[in-house]
Amino acid sequence: MSVIQINSTETNQSKVNKKSDQSNFYKSWLIFCTLGELLGLSVAVIVFILSTQLLSVEHLGFFSKIEQISLVTLGGGIEGLLLGFFQWKALKTKFTKVPAKEWIWATVKVGMLGWFIGMMFSLWGGSMSNSETLMISEKIYFISSIGLGLFLGMVFGYFQWRVLKKYAKNSFLWIPANMIGWAIAMLVIFFFASIPNPDTSAVAIIILAILAGSSAGFFVGLSTAFFLDKFIKPN
Repeated sequence: MSVIQINSTETNQSKVNKKSDQSNFYKSWLIFCTLGELLGLSVAVIVFILSTQLLSVEHLGFFSKIEQISLVTLGGGIEGLLLGFFQWKALKTKFTKVPAKEWIWATVKVGMLGWFIGMMFSLWGGSMSNSETLMISEKIYFISSIGLGLFLGMVFGYFQWRVLKKYAKNSFLWIPANMIGWAIAMLVIFFFASIPNPDTSAVAIIILAILAGSSAGFFVGLSTAFFLDKFIKPN
């Protein structure tokens, strides 16, 4: 076998190995994002349900609302902790220098901020009568979910980008990657959130949260994995 043939064989094998590594990273990122958001959103929803039932915020007034916001914000932090940890588990296989503490803490802050803003709007954003509620079409409901997803994705992307930019090239693309993923994810979450009614049991709501979380995590993972695979490279 000539030197040229040997070099050609080694080059081909190197390409095969690189493609296999990319495929493995893509799969692990998707799996860990899905698992992280599944567990994280489920925990956050359980905390929300328990706080609502235990505190009876509609009857106890201002301080009970403060307590619920605090508890649910903590639940959002747990969601961020789980999502951040599982994302980092996959991320470290390609971006080996990204510290777990920085990545997870950035994700925890976004999780807490997102639920805090959501609860503030929910409890003090003003209530609507039944007739006013009926005036809001499904179209507007789902369009608003996309808008919220774009905003949430921008915030998620920004906080995590502040960590990623130290260790990756073209890291600024992490922000639009999250905006796309979270826009789809929030559309899915709003769909599942529209299913329950006042008579829906807590168990059924938790099951819906599990379905919503796994679906949301998958779409966030799908969008961000594409950008990580194609454009964002280690330094």
